[in-house]
Parts: sequence; C-alpha cells; structure tokens
Amino acid sequence: MKNIIPEFLGLLKGTIDSSDIPLNVSRSALQGDPNIKKISNYIVKKVAESLKKLYVSDRERYEQVWEDISVFVKYGVISDTKFDDLMRSKVLYKSLDGKLLTFKEYEEAIPESFKEKLKGKIITCEKEKTDQSLKEQLKSESIPAIEVDNYIDPHFTQHVEIQKKDDLEIRFVSIDSEFENLFEGQSDSEEDKKVKSFFETVFGITPKEEKKEDEQAPAADDSNFEVEVRSMKSSAPAYIKIDQTMKRFKQMSQTMGQAQFELPIKKTLVVNPSNPLIQNALKIWEKGEKKELAEKICYHVQDLANISSEGLSQQEKEDFVGRSQQLISELSNFVV
Repeated sequence: MKNIIPEFLGLLKGTIDSSDIPLNVSRSALQGDPNIKKISNYIVKKVAESLKKLYVSDRERYEQVWEDISVFVKYGVISDTKFDDLMRSKVLYKSLDGKLLTFKEYEEAIPESFKEKLKGKIITCEKEKTDQSLKEQLKSESIPAIEVDNYIDPHFTQHVEIQKKDDLEIRFVSIDSEFENLFEGQSDSEEDKKVKSFFETVFGITPKEEKKEDEQAPAADDSNFEVEVRSMKSSAPAYIKIDQTMKRFKQMSQTMGQAQFELPIKKTLVVNPSNPLIQNALKIWEKGEKKELAEKICYHVQDLANISSEGLSQQEKEDFVGRSQQLISELSNFVV
C-alpha cells in the first residue's frame, strides 16, 4: 500500500506489524488514518538510518550496493523531505576514474589550482556521450567529473540546486560548458578571426555583428548553431558545446513522457585554432585553388566533434560516410 510504503521504497520486502492498525477496516478508512502517516514516516526514517549506518560502518559494502539502490535513493531525496535531510550527504557520484564520491569528497578531490574556479560546482559528463578528448583533458589535470544519466539525474540535479542544504549552493555543470572556464585562453588574434570567418563562411552562418533585427533566418537556419574559436590545451580540432538549459529541459520532458515535444537545442562548434588540421584547412582555403577540399575538412571536423559528443542520427551517419569517402578520395590524389 503506497500510503504506508513510499514508491521509492517499493523494492523493500517484509511484513509490517503494528498494534495501531485494526485488522478489519476498509482501505478508504486506512487512507485517512493518521497512524498510517506516522508508520510511513517511521519506515522512511529507519531505512535512511540503516543506509547511513552501512555507509559509516562498511563503506565498501555501501559502494557495492550503490549501483542497485542509487535510483531509489535519488528518487527518495527528490520526493521525500525527511529522506532528503537524512540521505543527501550520503549520495555517491561516480567519477571518471570509477571512484564513488560524496559532494564533500568531490570538493576535496579538486586540485588546489582549480578550487576557486570550481567553487560550488560539480562537473558532469553524460554516460557514453561526452567528448572523450574533454574527459582526457580533465584526467590529465586530475580534475574530478561525475557521470550522469538521462533518466533520474536531470530531476535529481535540479532538486539539489534548488533545494539547498546547510546553506551550500551546488551547481552541476557539464564538461563542455565549463571547459572554457578551466582551460581555454584568449582567442582574439587575427589568425583566430580568420579561422572563425572561414568556418562561418563554409557553414553559411551570418556573423552576429552583421545580422539585422528584421533579417529572416536562411534556409539552413543558423540560429541554433554557432562557431567559436578558442585556444585550448586539448589537441582535438574541435568539440561541441550545447546550451545546458534547453538540454536539461529536453531531458526532463523525455523522462516525463513528452519525447514528442522536440525543442531546438543550440549547439556551438568550438574550434581549436592551434590544431594542425585546422591550420592546414585555413591555408588551403586562403590559397583558393582547393576551396572545396577545405570545405570538406570543415564538415569532417564538425562530424568528428558530433561523434565524440552526442553521436550522429541515421541521416547524419549517411552524410558523414559520403563526405568521408569524397574527402579520402580527394586526399589520395595528392600521393598518386
């Protein structure tokens, strides 16, 4: 009976014995019985206390069962205030190196040189989606990041951000949105501006400073796609940065059964001007003799960034294969 056992404790098995509940009574009468609420609160409290005891006395065992109980615990934190009070500090986050950390442990794991930049922040990466080059950059600097899914975590992270505990302000930020703050340098040199103009021309993007308020979007609407040029330590030619607010909204809509409600998500191709592939493509473009080749390299860079991020749709896969074959064929002519 859900009035006694909350939904997030539905995996529990056992018998409840209470002298406060009469045996011969209708279900409707039980629903209005104040003792039912007391029993429910008691069960929630005892489960939370048992989990806390396990966390303190046998952390290894707690971590072993965490994967099985994490969804239920997070759901409980979201849906029950008392459970939230007792268990939020015992919620574990799986880091990129496989370790399970509480928020406090996550803070302690941040290198001293990055503590100010990451104050009150937890860096997240989506399982099997986040760009691998960004992950490797974080690992090289020993910066922790946690894995999140598209099911319970969008709701859980929003709950933690809104419902503060112990006056702690926590923000969950994705790797791609925080990467610039952590690693990228200034990109305002003339060479960087050339790279930006080069990619915008190839993709048919009108620079912001040239757009007019009453100007209609082109056929291939560029309002949800932009190009940025940022110097970065990573050797990757580019990565995809996604608007996090709209992305979260879309994830939460999908988990609530509103997958048909598609929202356009703004994506930004962040190009690394120091990458040899980018530099060579710009040289080919500026010479003017092989502009089509330079364009194909631009699209190839975009495809690689998409593959490393959220992957490609079926149509995008077909376009990628076709463009790759043309690019390889044209490049092979140089050595024949």
